[in-house]
Amino acid sequence: MQAAGELARASDIRDAAGLFVRKLGHESVVSSTALQDDDDLFLAVEANTAYFLQGALAVDGASAADIKIGWSFPTGATLEYGHMGPPTTITSDVGNTVDNRRIIQTDVLAIGCNGAGNAIYVPLWGQLIIAGTAGTLRLRWAQFVSSATASRMLAGSFLHAQKMA
Repeated sequence: MQAAGELARASDIRDAAGLFVRKLGHESVVSSTALQDDDDLFLAVEANTAYFLQGALAVDGASAADIKIGWSFPTGATLEYGHMGPPTTITSDVGNTVDNRRIIQTDVLAIGCNGAGNAIYVPLWGQLIIAGTAGTLRLRWAQFVSSATASRMLAGSFLHAQKMA
């Protein structure tokens, strides 16, 4: 049991609002382009269920490094989603692109960063269709280009999955 005022990772809240998880602390990756599982942004999903997925990622990092994201999910599942974020060529706070595509487990998308300490908020939305195997939907991410300056997934990033009829 938690003390009053203490926050917990809410990775498996299940109610009428669906599944929700919010990142409470920053997470960094330095000098690595290998996708790694996010420490907080994952949801337990049920077999034979379709979900509306939405969320937002707060990120920052060196503009030369940027961030790439991918996903892992149960065998046989399909994730179709889009996000709106800056291209990897960003050099100022101007310019967003929309990247909508059908994602398979090996696909990754790049998000441009505008320098360490300059947070960018990247909304995402889509649908996740789970076949006969329950499991975990998990955000995976890394630097797009290796850099000694950390790329970070910031507190306040979140994922929400709502069952669709």
